[in-house]
Amino acid sequence: MIGPEDLRRERYTTGQIGKLVGKNYHTIALHKNKGMINMVQDPVSGFWYADKKDLIDYLKKLGLWNNSEKKNAIYARVSSHDQKKHGDLDRQIGRLCQKASGAMIFSDVGNGLNTERKGLNKLIDEVIHNKIDVLYITHKDRLTRFGYGYLEKFFNAHGVKIIVTEGKPDKNYQEELVDDMMSLLAFFSGQMYGMRSSQRKKIAQQAKEAIEEPLKQEETRVWEACKRKELHIWRQK
Repeated sequence: MIGPEDLRRERYTTGQIGKLVGKNYHTIALHKNKGMINMVQDPVSGFWYADKKDLIDYLKKLGLWNNSEKKNAIYARVSSHDQKKHGDLDRQIGRLCQKASGAMIFSDVGNGLNTERKGLNKLIDEVIHNKIDVLYITHKDRLTRFGYGYLEKFFNAHGVKIIVTEGKPDKNYQEELVDDMMSLLAFFSGQMYGMRSSQRKKIAQQAKEAIEEPLKQEETRVWEACKRKELHIWRQK
């Protein structure tokens, strides 16, 4: 049997797959042609490769995949300590545990834009070390407010399937969204004020010029039109 600890690469050639499963090159190529394993050809080397996720699917079809070391996991998050105090985090975890009994539990208190969440980073470490099989979350924004697709692709590449258990947003969804947007504005404001004075003045000047330049052009156009009109009237006299 082959387990997560045996897969240290992110992609495998036809020959490497053959050695892994105990089959020759031609058998792997035949399985590829039959659609048993998804492989892509490198345009430079010409070799055929299978990503780790596709290789795991292939091993499952052959009955060679042993994921006994992998566990299911749940991830829960609330935006504020006040929500945690009122039991929102515990209730979210409870609903997820009903879907995935005995799963590893990861949780955070913080907005969905924070990339330094301890619970999420621990979860990512477990995913990297091939310890997670299926991840359960109530809503996509529990993982991240923006860029969910990138995390999903990353998890899938490590053989992790994400299951969203609830279709409707929590009752505090709008309130959390406003808090996240305020955090986003505060972040960019801090970046601006963190710049040196000369940089701020340069940006302010550029913004001023961007606004004033069209006005100057319009003023010049009107002035030229007026002069042409006066010249036309003078010639008529």
